[in-house]
Amino acid sequence: MSTQAWAQCSGQYALVYPSGSGTGTVNINNGSGPVTATYCPVTPGFASITVTPESPSTINVFRQSDGALISSRVFTDREVRNNVAYTFTLSASTLTNFTLQSVIACNNSKNSQITFALNPALTLSSSVASVCTGGSTTLTAAGSSSGTYSWYQNGVLQPETGNTITRTNLTQTTEFSVSTSTAACGASSQRLVVPLLMR
Repeated sequence: MSTQAWAQCSGQYALVYPSGSGTGTVNINNGSGPVTATYCPVTPGFASITVTPESPSTINVFRQSDGALISSRVFTDREVRNNVAYTFTLSASTLTNFTLQSVIACNNSKNSQITFALNPALTLSSSVASVCTGGSTTLTAAGSSSGTYSWYQNGVLQPETGNTITRTNLTQTTEFSVSTSTAACGASSQRLVVPLLMR
């Protein structure tokens, strides 16, 4: 069987990504229209997506904001027959748009627009970027589906369960983290370090 006959000019592939239910799967065929994925990253700031083509092809990933080619992978006939998958790890901000292009054996490219909403529910911010000895900060979280949060200071669980905590008289660099259950991604956590400025 020739490569072109195997491809059938479909450009079809399966796209798998982490979601609130574990994984989300979308089958892309013949330049499917825009796909919006609620992405729940394992590593904050990065999107890991797995592609399994159904025909020999080159999968290109472009960032839509500037058209830059971010990553590319060639899938051979043998890999397709053995259902070989490839995981793209992409640097991504809070909302990042990518275009996945499947260039197939019959020299016909199929583009699919993917929009990832990354960790859309839980955010954590500090009222100050750093503190001097004896300084204070207020931490604010947002995105809990229940309205309650678990706060940690240097790894120690704190008594507060609301969306803010204030700490005064800080004498060292302090690591804060917060965790909660989110509507879109289930359990989620964020971490923030408030450094102590040395004079």
